[in-house]
Amino acid sequence: MRKKTGSMKLVTVSAMLAISACLFTGMACAEEETDEAVFEELAENVPGETEQVEEETEAAITIPEYDVSECVELGEYLGLSLDPIEVTVTDVDVDMTIENTVKSRNLYDELTEGTVENGDIANIDYEGKIDDVAFEGGTAEGYDLEIGSGSFIPGFEEGLVGVSVGETTDLDVTFPEDYGNAEYAGKAAVFTVTVNSIKRMPAMDDELAKKLSDGEYTAMAEYREAVREDIAGQMRDEESELVDKIVAGCERIEIPSDLLDFYVEDNLRYAEQMYSYYGLSLEDAVTGYYGMSMEDYTAQVRQSVQENLEKQLVVEAVIEKEGIVIDDDEFAAGAQELAEKYGYGTADALIAAVGEDAVRDRIAYEKALALIVESADIGEISILTGETESATEGMTE
Repeated sequence: MRKKTGSMKLVTVSAMLAISACLFTGMACAEEETDEAVFEELAENVPGETEQVEEETEAAITIPEYDVSECVELGEYLGLSLDPIEVTVTDVDVDMTIENTVKSRNLYDELTEGTVENGDIANIDYEGKIDDVAFEGGTAEGYDLEIGSGSFIPGFEEGLVGVSVGETTDLDVTFPEDYGNAEYAGKAAVFTVTVNSIKRMPAMDDELAKKLSDGEYTAMAEYREAVREDIAGQMRDEESELVDKIVAGCERIEIPSDLLDFYVEDNLRYAEQMYSYYGLSLEDAVTGYYGMSMEDYTAQVRQSVQENLEKQLVVEAVIEKEGIVIDDDEFAAGAQELAEKYGYGTADALIAAVGEDAVRDRIAYEKALALIVESADIGEISILTGETESATEGMTE
């Protein structure tokens, strides 16, 4: 029988989902919140070594009991095969990936002289005035602004192109008519801006390849091909494809009604509280923004939860069938790996946030997935480099 309980912090709504086996074993909630996003949000609320976080309210959340052997009758789940596939990874895809890696690791060239160019990150001090009066939110020091990002009002970023490091300039701009703050909408403003320094994307040469690969590659051409292969590999979700095949090949999958109802209600509660942060009820958000009835929305939530529960129960059935257990060493290593992956820093911090049982379940789940993948015959990925739509377009940076 499966029985899980956990303590949740109502301060962080996503804790509700993180604690539930639904999300922690890889299921996406109805609002398409991933376990990564939940962990990252929770990480912001994990106490540091000396910090104490006051918990306003705690409640116990109990997942209905179920016997996975009564829910699932597995078909074939080891030794499955995936057909070969062809994917296109363009030079633009490779460039974008390398640039994102430079950005995430802050490997820009830092310039203390020269002029601002499009694509640079300019470190600036600025003060904005309307009718010669400084306004709230219009002043900052040491702000890093990516030129061309469109994150500032029209004319601001463009006005900095060609400005030298150390130079101060006045930018005459006008707030858009549809600006979020109605007090400033449509008004002319002058921003006095000083460029302190510039970060610029480095040349894609052999030296950069060494830095990005920690010395594994000494030539940019070789590094680019490795990046191309990595992008191609990410375009095939082997685990997801194989689990889908296992689900399709099951002799029987029966989700207990109380388990399905539990997760549907859990998702609806989460969505309700999420929208409450914006002063909206769930029904207002559903009807006003999605243009659908609550009945249709709830039906979509139920369908999504059912599909994800089928995947969860199938993997749990593999865990049971294979007798997968997590010993102390595996738990210690796995908990630390998860903690680092999701930004908790230490295993203790992760366990404190989501509970030891949830962490142990996740480690067992990933161990089962690894077994499934390792036993499978996965067709090769053929990489095409033709000029087609960017393969990484829309991917998360």
